[in-house]
Amino acid sequence: MSLLKVWNKRNKRKSVSSLLIVLMLLSMLPTGVLAADVAPPTVTNSVPAADAIGVAIDADITVAFDENVSESVYFSDIAITNGGTVVGYVYTLAGNTLTLNPDVNLAHGTVYTVTLPAEAVQDAAGNQSGAHSFSFTTAAPTSATSPSQMVVQLWGTFTPLLVIRLP
Repeated sequence: MSLLKVWNKRNKRKSVSSLLIVLMLLSMLPTGVLAADVAPPTVTNSVPAADAIGVAIDADITVAFDENVSESVYFSDIAITNGGTVVGYVYTLAGNTLTLNPDVNLAHGTVYTVTLPAEAVQDAAGNQSGAHSFSFTTAAPTSATSPSQMVVQLWGTFTPLLVIRLP
């Protein structure tokens, strides 16, 4: 006689009562608690927003996901680009937010694209993110000096050679 059959004969009452207890406990759980997480993390928001105009040249870039994420296979391929030029950055990844802090101020009046490749981040269940990208334009340069300020500045640079005082 197999060991399983012997166990079942000796513990039949225990097996049925144990099964009933487990089923009762499972029935008390809220709906969906035991459902497997199969949804990949998705981007819910970015700052600056897609197609934003007039973004400060020293602004950080943040990307929010719909759930907490961690680095994954292609995390190092996340890029900030200006045409063909790649901008270096320092990052923080905390909870559901990725923050990119460019190494240098961005150029004025320039279009930048942030690219997150597929499988850049993953959720706690190991679901990989899809690809996502967005672009924004930095603020145009502001005039450093007005024409009246230039006159004052130029006038202030001359040193008089002779000062005449009239009575």
